[in-house]
Amino acid sequence: MILYKGVNGLTKEEAVIIQKVKDEMEGGDAEYNWFEEKFGEQNIRWELNDQELIDEGDADSICEMQRINENYEELDDRLNVLLGNILVN
Repeated sequence: MILYKGVNGLTKEEAVIIQKVKDEMEGGDAEYNWFEEKFGEQNIRWELNDQELIDEGDADSICEMQRINENYEELDDRLNVLLGNILVN
């Protein structure tokens, strides 16, 4: 069972850490599931602009996302969310 630790991913101290994933594919799916649980459906309520690999403690990637309002207009607040995956041994 996949576990999500952390707060909101807005700083490295609050990074969202996804634990107990089997492989990178499952980790990627878990990242998108977390985004959809937090912000709503992809490409309806938010879109991913960029994802970059980093080395910030437990965080291994930073995702730049753009939120979208109910009129399908991009909001001015772009968010950078720090994510990390910990594989099951």
